[in-house]
Amino acid sequence: MAINQQLNKLIDQTRGELKEDQTLALATILLYIKSKDANAIDVLQRMGLANQKTALKELLSTHSEAADHSAIQALEYARNEAVSALITFTGHLEDVNLASQAIRDAFVNSRSITEHVSNANEVNLIRSLVQLKPSDHVLDPAGGIGNLLASLPKASAELQELNPDTATICRLLTSIENKSISVHAGNSLIQPVFKELSADYVVMTPPLGLRFGREQINKIKSAPYLLSQESQSTIPMTAGDSLWLQLALWALNDTGKGYIFLPKGWLFRGGYDAQVREYFIENELIDAVVQLPSKFFNHTAIAPVFIILNKAKKKGTPVRFIDAEATQDDAGIDYHLSAEHIADIVRLITTAETDDPRVTEKYAPEIREQDMSLAVNRYITPQTHIEEINFEAESAKLKQLENIYAEAKRQLCALLDN
Repeated sequence: MAINQQLNKLIDQTRGELKEDQTLALATILLYIKSKDANAIDVLQRMGLANQKTALKELLSTHSEAADHSAIQALEYARNEAVSALITFTGHLEDVNLASQAIRDAFVNSRSITEHVSNANEVNLIRSLVQLKPSDHVLDPAGGIGNLLASLPKASAELQELNPDTATICRLLTSIENKSISVHAGNSLIQPVFKELSADYVVMTPPLGLRFGREQINKIKSAPYLLSQESQSTIPMTAGDSLWLQLALWALNDTGKGYIFLPKGWLFRGGYDAQVREYFIENELIDAVVQLPSKFFNHTAIAPVFIILNKAKKKGTPVRFIDAEATQDDAGIDYHLSAEHIADIVRLITTAETDDPRVTEKYAPEIREQDMSLAVNRYITPQTHIEEINFEAESAKLKQLENIYAEAKRQLCALLDN
């Protein structure tokens, strides 16, 4: 049985005892222990049901790097059979790296886990665009379980994650996979742990439509990455998208590039977002704005946008606008874009030619004439595909349906007459 199937079976076996995110977290913790000491899991497997839970709790207490995860508390109330299923699943695994990827996939594909986890579309697009040198440092300020950074070749990498449980899972998975990623827990918008001008690349999928309370806004006002002191007093509760962009810009070194997924609303909203957008446009910091397909994310069918920042952009060069929304006619219910469609999006971003109708380039004065809007549909008219109709074939279909209807009506009348 494939690892993904084994993991799905485990989730079914523990359903009702553990929430899906708890099962995946505990599977991650046990997999981490197996990667360090496979014999410890083997010992648990050989025990009777009555003793496994106590022994497992004792084993977990010796691993401080995982002991604080909240899922461990759920073991206290789980039946022995659910605990045994977790141990058996882990004990039967032969390749911890394959199992680690299966767990990442399960977090992505889960319909019950509300927290966003970067999916294959995001990972494949970032991996295709970011060309790391061994000396490069790459940063994700909204790292989640680290899917974006884990997909990149070995390099100096760092992430910050708000949720401490998620940060723990990220640490364990990257350790299993032998990835050199420094993982920090904490709110990067309030207190970034990384340094100014430290990153060659910033990659991230921040929470979309993030809103803040007044207390959080007051803390953000003293953050080091804000563009101007005079705008700090006007930070609205809906400023999340603009704050993430400012944070990325602050972290990038003088030749750094940023790859950031955002909701399309940031491209044209007024107020604080318009002020920040104007700064990025007039200082020529944006290489490209890409309208992505709907269902690009798992957790929403809304089509996001992809912003490419470039601190070393040559002055007097245009912003490239790309309409990749229709790159794939139907993303499907699994939200998966094929390798060919990802490659097509990458080509639209990186090719020098602009004769493709899905691509146009505009200079800062031209964008200024459009009220500083970066909405792709301001500059590119979506292609309309008019399908030719075969009237003879359609007439034949209509005649067939009419005959079916007439026969059904005849049969109904015969039944009523009887």
